[in-house]
Amino acid sequence: MTKSRSGFTLVELAIVIAVIGIIAAIVLGSYNAFQQRSRDTKRLTDVANIAKALEIYYDEVGSYPDPTGTNSTVNSSWYSSDTTSWNTFNSELQSVQAIDKLPIDPKNNVGSVTNAGNFNYAYYSGQYCGVPNAQMYLILYRLESGEVKTFSDGECTAPTLGPNYSSSYYRNVKTGL
Repeated sequence: MTKSRSGFTLVELAIVIAVIGIIAAIVLGSYNAFQQRSRDTKRLTDVANIAKALEIYYDEVGSYPDPTGTNSTVNSSWYSSDTTSWNTFNSELQSVQAIDKLPIDPKNNVGSVTNAGNFNYAYYSGQYCGVPNAQMYLILYRLESGEVKTFSDGECTAPTLGPNYSSSYYRNVKTGL
């Protein structure tokens, strides 16, 4: 009489485990890419909302908020969402009911957005492109896709902000004149 064995051989189990591992890697990779696209979409929406709030502020006050003397990680002429300077910026926009709450970057890690690997928002409104102080603004943020989004509004076209800032920054220049 022959004995009948039921069950899997070691080779069959190894093949099944390998297939499951490959499928898990594909799903995990797709999930991470989906999360990055989702965060980038939020960044684009956030910056559009900040820009709208800035226009409301400008209509009410006649200039954009001036961030001189801040503790921003970019420098003392910026507001950045990774420091308490963002709270000051938020208060200024709320003072004219331009926004309920200023958004922050989905990752919002500490460190200047101008440094590789840092994700946060930064705002500047000093003299730039020949435009007087508080009559234009720049909003910087980093996209995880590495895509660079640049556009100008009015007569001022933003030049590159320097050799270290060319890979994944969004520059929005708005002249209020």
